[in-house]
Amino acid sequence: MPSTTPATTLLDELLQNLRDAPAVERLPDDRFDRSHECFERSSNQQLQILEWLARLVAEEFTGASPLRVLSVGCGSGILDLPLLDA
Repeated sequence: MPSTTPATTLLDELLQNLRDAPAVERLPDDRFDRSHECFERSSNQQLQILEWLARLVAEEFTGASPLRVLSVGCGSGILDLPLLDA
């Protein structure tokens, strides 16, 4: 019998809870957009990402070649314009 670690036990418990959870109805697109915009207005995560990127560019980028940034998982793409400006 394989030994179980606390992490394995927690993962098993999480997976079981997900299997037992009731189905969640998908939010209509317009409701999601309004909710997401409200969340983003109250969050500083985008500002923190932009500040981190600005520091990275200032400290690491020599300008010898174009800087390329792939925007992945940034939600609505709201960070793309500030990234382009930077």
